[in-house]
Amino acid sequence: MKFNIKENAITVDDAMEALKEKFGSKYQVTERQKGVIAVAKSKTCSALVFPLKNKLIVKGGFPTLLGQMGFTVGVVALGVILPLLVYYIFYNKQMKAMEKEVGEFLKEKYKEIITN
Repeated sequence: MKFNIKENAITVDDAMEALKEKFGSKYQVTERQKGVIAVAKSKTCSALVFPLKNKLIVKGGFPTLLGQMGFTVGVVALGVILPLLVYYIFYNKQMKAMEKEVGEFLKEKYKEIITN
């Protein structure tokens, strides 16, 4: 999900605080790297939140860089078809559900600054 927002309306700290307040008891909310917030349901499923200058992006993904790199190495080592098949069978549905849940919360929380 991608939302256009007013310029510099949301900081990483604001988004992190709002996500911890809403999902802190249910999911693990951490800063994955500078500017990327991971709302992790498990060790393999999360929603990644990117608060940018004039956009707010929510994507399903792996909660850690190690998990993402492991998947990438699997694609390179085993070819494209098998790892992507495993990804779509086991992970994609859960990641899309997390993306939708977190995206709907942020859309409701920041509805006054979303411009699209």
